[in-house]
Amino acid sequence: MKLTYIIDGDKVVVDGPSSAHFSVGLEEVLAVKFEDIAQNARWYREGYCVREYARAPDFLKLKSAVQELIRSRILQVFPEKDLSNFSLEKYHRFVSQAEHTEKIDRLVKRFFWDEINFDDKVFIEEVEQQIGRSLGYVPHGSEAPHWIIIRINMPGSNAYNPAHKDVYEGYDTHGVCPAMINAWVPICGVDKHAGLAIAPKSHLIPESEIRRTKAGSEMNGNSYFVNCIRSWSDSVNLTTLAPNCGEALIFSSHLIHGLGRNQNTDTTRVALEFRLHARDGLK
Repeated sequence: MKLTYIIDGDKVVVDGPSSAHFSVGLEEVLAVKFEDIAQNARWYREGYCVREYARAPDFLKLKSAVQELIRSRILQVFPEKDLSNFSLEKYHRFVSQAEHTEKIDRLVKRFFWDEINFDDKVFIEEVEQQIGRSLGYVPHGSEAPHWIIIRINMPGSNAYNPAHKDVYEGYDTHGVCPAMINAWVPICGVDKHAGLAIAPKSHLIPESEIRRTKAGSEMNGNSYFVNCIRSWSDSVNLTTLAPNCGEALIFSSHLIHGLGRNQNTDTTRVALEFRLHARDGLK
């Protein structure tokens, strides 16, 4: 099934789920019904903001730690590889798309800050000030912390998430939207050709106007845990955001996002993404 989106004014056609059923929900806005924890932020009307979170030395330390972690993961499965002069920007010169998809990707999808010895307290405090809630990595009522994902997009790759909302997993499974907020932190290769696509204000669209799948999805031949949104309010328009190094994109977990393409020809895009949960859960 071909799905069409408009990203920054350009028509983008992808291979969507071949047999998935797209449907709409009830006449309700989930971000209102379940009290989106971002609702008190000054930027809530748009659903997102880009804010500085680190000084240059802090960011360079983070980038170096992420690079070393990825390097170690490569050698874990390909010990024979020569990684002399390895850099994140040139990741694609050391790892093929097949090697990445079949071996490396799953090894970088889950890690925790203590694995790279990075202190994230200042970052968390910045987001807490924006939304006025105490935040952490452990979902309310759970004992297991949420992990951090390293998202690696090689030049020209078609392996990128479908348009989706992160709250749908919890909503479809338990009937409740988790009290959380999203963070997306660029590490390298992020620019107007390789950012993250979002649909501003889409967190306020009624479910009756959102056509989506209700269980994982497939796009461009790749399988994903997230759902796939085909359209919203008769729109398929997305805008690419490209925060600078040392900045972070903070957005409502109810906001439609995905399709983070890398249109650069010789630079790999690397970003961190994770969720912060309200320590007191839903109010």
